[in-house]
Amino acid sequence: MNTPCSLATRDSRGPLLVASHAPDIFARIRSVALRHGIEARSVPVGEHVEAASRSGEGAVLLLDLRMGGPLGAGSVAALRCDPRLADFPVLALVGDHEDAAARDAVSAGADDFLRESWIEKELALKLLLVLRRRADSRHLREEESAARNAMIVELAGTAAHELNQPLTVVLGYAQLLARRMDPADPLARHVAALEKEARRMAEIIKKLGRITRYETIEYLEGARIIDLERSAPRESGLP
Repeated sequence: MNTPCSLATRDSRGPLLVASHAPDIFARIRSVALRHGIEARSVPVGEHVEAASRSGEGAVLLLDLRMGGPLGAGSVAALRCDPRLADFPVLALVGDHEDAAARDAVSAGADDFLRESWIEKELALKLLLVLRRRADSRHLREEESAARNAMIVELAGTAAHELNQPLTVVLGYAQLLARRMDPADPLARHVAALEKEARRMAEIIKKLGRITRYETIEYLEGARIIDLERSAPRESGLP
């Protein structure tokens, strides 16, 4: 039967990055990590953001936030402000009686916290939990994105179908009027404009019918609309 520690070994494919001002803390963490087949790397305090961004899939960052050290909950918040690291797994190390520091770290964006006296007993388990939460969160976002894309495609296809029929009638009558009207008639240019805009609407409807994914662009301040050019791939052979 697998123990939580062996599960952590299996799931923690990337390195454990440790940002701590205390060499003895890193030595303890590294010793525990090695017993479970996890590579621990010491990263300079203050350079943990760049180290995390270069670490790749499966890595976890452990920040030493104990009182008296140079790092605090603000370092977690700063990391979360970097778009590359918004979802990066972060574990905060706090002192045994530093409940406020633990709360602040989690509020700032840490996935979990580890008390100093728990290092030997719970490090591997905490890594497992952090990685699984992130994996579950990523899977949920992917499912939500797929469902949203499917809804957009269905809605766009329905709109294209329903709009195409009345537009075909409008365009047909505009063309009929244009053929029967004397070019010198004062209304001729208005009929020509009607036909031109109806054709333009027909092209937009074709794009709606080709939508296969959800891409947006900024429309007004604070508002976004579907980007038809990126959401609807061009038909094969078209320029």
